[in-house]
Amino acid sequence: MQISYDATDWKQQYDSSPAHPTSMDDAIDLMRESNVKPGELAMLLIVGRELGIVKDPNVPTSKISTLTGMAKAVSDYRTRQTARVTINGKQVDVPRFVSTVTVEDGEEVGYQSTVPNLDRDVTVVDYNSSAAADRAIAYLMTNLTGHIRQRLALIAINRPKEVGKVVKQLKAAIDEIAAELK
Repeated sequence: MQISYDATDWKQQYDSSPAHPTSMDDAIDLMRESNVKPGELAMLLIVGRELGIVKDPNVPTSKISTLTGMAKAVSDYRTRQTARVTINGKQVDVPRFVSTVTVEDGEEVGYQSTVPNLDRDVTVVDYNSSAAADRAIAYLMTNLTGHIRQRLALIAINRPKEVGKVVKQLKAAIDEIAAELK
């Protein structure tokens, strides 16, 4: 079976675009410098690859590009779904679905990447399950703390005197959220 589609419109967009990335690094530079959107960059990279201009091994083949793009679209759609719940008389929006956490050595250690890995099994559970709570705890204790550490490191590099102030503000914000949900 072969799936084919006409990409003439992509070629026309490619020809009319001033941006012609030749690698993933070029694409990232364009995002930083020219505010080119990820979807446009993906299209430019795919067309450039098909024309033989992009030879970066990090740019996947057409079949994988299509699969990854669709998997990302499904993942993004799932991520946007929310459920409105009442906690202590207050309405709160929560993720409607919670996906698989990453498992290392048999232990759940955090959420999967926002870019789907096509070779992994992914399970999705409803927000109102014990598994959702387990996954939320795993995320808070692994991914979130890592994100906080990375952002605090950026502040420490560029404005070291502000780290303590930001940590106090973050702790206060967490305490406020916890008080609302108790």
